[in-house]
Amino acid sequence: MNIKRFAGGFVKIAVVGLISFVGGLFLFDTVMKAVVGQGDETHVPEVVGLPEGEADVILGDRGLYLAVDNAIFDAETDSGTVLVQRPAAGDKVKRGRTIQITVSKGPESLSVPEVSAMRVRQARIALSRAGLRADSIIRVPHDQVGQDIVIATWPTAGTPLIVGEPVQLLVSLGPAEPAYLMPDLQGKRESEVRRHLNLFGLGLARVTYTQSEGSSAGSVIRQSPPPGARVDARTSVEVEVSSP
Repeated sequence: MNIKRFAGGFVKIAVVGLISFVGGLFLFDTVMKAVVGQGDETHVPEVVGLPEGEADVILGDRGLYLAVDNAIFDAETDSGTVLVQRPAAGDKVKRGRTIQITVSKGPESLSVPEVSAMRVRQARIALSRAGLRADSIIRVPHDQVGQDIVIATWPTAGTPLIVGEPVQLLVSLGPAEPAYLMPDLQGKRESEVRRHLNLFGLGLARVTYTQSEGSSAGSVIRQSPPPGARVDARTSVEVEVSSP
């Protein structure tokens, strides 16, 4: 047998075998990575506070998927913002895992209910049930609306508001009492003054008698309120009369 020929053939077989072995390892490694690559672990990134689209991109970069499992109203965040994620940021998961998120629908919008013609207490309850609140009450006289009845609201009924926002109530005090300008009573006699005031629904709350030189007895020398003041039936009128 030709020893050189045998040795050369052996070397060729060894080289071919080595190449096949190395190629087999490379092929095995490549195939296994393709088959089990998605089983690699990764840490879940933080996506809370991000828009849904941005969260999807960040999760995709880690080999993760995004799924919205809930959407709720939230007065402090814009619509589409991620509020909750499951699993939480930092948890280690397999690539290919789906991350469930809850997103914001933004502030809830409500309509101001119709509370005109209600009493104040009823209006407050109606607003509270609608998710709103009576912020302030302005009371004004009204000839056609009874006392303690709501005349109108601001914003008006039907206006969209966010939960918890205030509504102002305009409430009737009832018909306004007639008002007059206080007449000048000085120099008039007490009996005349009483008759004059009675014509306007006014009365003397107090009469004081004082010695006054130069004034005829029984005549008014001082008055309160003064002439020209605005008065009504609730005004206390006081006069000082010259004593005999």
